[in-house]
Amino acid sequence: MELRHLEHFVAVASELQFTRAAQRVHVVQSTLSASIRTLEQDLGVALFVRNSRTVTLTESGRVFLVEAHRVLNAAAEARDAVTDVQNLAHATLSIGTGQYVGGLNLPELLARFHAAHPDVEIRLRQGGAGLLAEEVLEGRLDLAIAALPHTLRRDLVATPIGTVPMLLACAPEHRLARRRLIDVEALGGEKFVDFPAGWAARTAVDRSFEELSIERQVAFEVNDIIGLLNLVAHNLGIAIVPGGFASIPAAVSYARLRAPAPVLRYAAIRRKNERLSHAARVFLAMALPASSRPPTRDSAPEGW
Repeated sequence: MELRHLEHFVAVASELQFTRAAQRVHVVQSTLSASIRTLEQDLGVALFVRNSRTVTLTESGRVFLVEAHRVLNAAAEARDAVTDVQNLAHATLSIGTGQYVGGLNLPELLARFHAAHPDVEIRLRQGGAGLLAEEVLEGRLDLAIAALPHTLRRDLVATPIGTVPMLLACAPEHRLARRRLIDVEALGGEKFVDFPAGWAARTAVDRSFEELSIERQVAFEVNDIIGLLNLVAHNLGIAIVPGGFASIPAAVSYARLRAPAPVLRYAAIRRKNERLSHAARVFLAMALPASSRPPTRDSAPEGW
């Protein structure tokens, strides 16, 4: 049994007519008929019922058609994989990321990927999660590794990477600095330092306060982590930040927030129903937890 026999069989099963099937696979009709006879002899069953007017599948033929499709699809995937590997030396990987990605050491990951695939040109762009998602959709980025936007367009899919609780950050002399667990309700009336509206971290905090019907005054808006922590350290306001910020050197005190507290979900965002390049698939497989699988041609991982 050869792949060409399966291709000929699928063509006849689809057309239910030998002349059209022969044209479809670009062989003469006698060659196609001989191929089907060889396949039936190998299997020991009739795959078609033929008469002068019609061609129909037998019960065995219907069962075999499912498996023939599976084998041909697997062969196509294998051919594509080999082509991808051959082209990897000339590949470009375009990644978008936020300033911080919870649950993932992105510099270490990029270094590991570069060590394994030094010929791949890596392009990295940093920005807000919503903007990065749009650039993925427009094809300017292969993937975005960032906080998950509150709303994700239906033509994008998010592969979960990790969930990070948010912490209260305040100056050491602030009235809340000595507390280790704080209710969100206790923060009403405070001045806040935060990221611009539309950033995932800002949206998570805004929604948390809205759900509790608490007004919040954002006195300072910044677009970088260090700037935010410096303003907090100088007691110009408090901030609710991703838990990973606590590892950044700064003269800031942190406290946990009692549930319901805002959380950030981090994900790899890609275009839905579109096969990733081999370089992007390898990178995503390295980024995901061991229990997760990178997307395949015909399926996308579930988003949140």
